[in-house]
Amino acid sequence: MKDSGQAPGYRRPQPPASGRRRGKSAAPSARASAAPRGAVHAVIGESEGWYVAECLEAAIVTQGRTLDELLANLRSALEMYFDDEELERCGLSSAPRLVLSYETFAFAHNA
Repeated sequence: MKDSGQAPGYRRPQPPASGRRRGKSAAPSARASAAPRGAVHAVIGESEGWYVAECLEAAIVTQGRTLDELLANLRSALEMYFDDEELERCGLSSAPRLVLSYETFAFAHNA
């Protein structure tokens, strides 16, 4: 079995649902005129004494020893990744909020 280097039980987060029904696609003009989304999503987990965050809208993964350090690193990475053109290309507003989810084991004996 190949070691992925991730904490046992770690599952890669899935992007939020787009809200569209399967089998139906919006016309190109409807997508172009859609209002920009107001949030960037990230999932936080723990791995070997580090907090790790993975952004769901962009290829961004960062870490920190504390939640404060992680948040500062994540904001810095987001600012470097998202310039005005990239925000528009991704359908995000010019000042998106950051929505965080914290993923951990449900039972203490799994931790």
